[in-house]
Amino acid sequence: MTGPTENTTAGNTWRGEAPDNNAMHAKPDLRVVLKWMIARSGSVIADVMCLKTMDNLNYISVSETAEREISASGAKLAVRISGQSFFAGREAFKKAAEVSECVRGLSSCGIAADKIQIKNVSAQVESGFLAKSSSATYDLEVMCETMDLLGPAIATIVSLKNSNIVSIAWNYSELDRVKREILQEAVQLTNASATAIVAALGTSLAGIHRLKYEMSGLDDKLAAPLQVQSRMRKAKFADSDIANAAEGLSLSHTATVAVHVKADFLVKVE
Repeated sequence: MTGPTENTTAGNTWRGEAPDNNAMHAKPDLRVVLKWMIARSGSVIADVMCLKTMDNLNYISVSETAEREISASGAKLAVRISGQSFFAGREAFKKAAEVSECVRGLSSCGIAADKIQIKNVSAQVESGFLAKSSSATYDLEVMCETMDLLGPAIATIVSLKNSNIVSIAWNYSELDRVKREILQEAVQLTNASATAIVAALGTSLAGIHRLKYEMSGLDDKLAAPLQVQSRMRKAKFADSDIANAAEGLSLSHTATVAVHVKADFLVKVE
């Protein structure tokens, strides 16, 4: 049993109730705390409303996927050329015989010189000193702005003795627009499915709690088969056939872009 007590601390005397150990360890009543906070400051009203809403949080999770096939508008070819002499930078276009030959061949296919860039030059040094007589490996990037240029460019490159196609990176000029459209379609499908679900449950949507999406399916790189390159090198192309010479590569220039959306919808509580 507890009652009034008299306590002395540092010469001061005060009267009060003896502490109730059970009350000290009891959890505070949240409603009392909130009432006190509201009385003290109006700034916590929004927080109180939020807590009330979260107490009655009900939601459904819905997933939908939208996809579309997209065609490449062009491609970048990664080309590796083995040269008998070393030249750095743009100088290689004129003085490295193997590089110069490749550029002339591509030019005859309709590819402008400014669409061909040297990305890297590696020299093979045997005597310990780097000289122009050192052999070198040239890594080029060739931009085919249209798909019509791709076949002739591949045929030209693989017909050269010292040139190889390392990889092809597809270019999709409409990719950004298509991504936005597919994302919008996937979100609309998700919203439509959620609306149908709550209608069947006899209630309605109250808003969106969380949404995330993932995009997949875009394969923009493809290695050229080495056996096909070797076979094409052994063939002798006439000028009239060079445009069709790359058909044996069976290069696909379409991709399926997919967007997967998952959303948590808030549901009204009647």
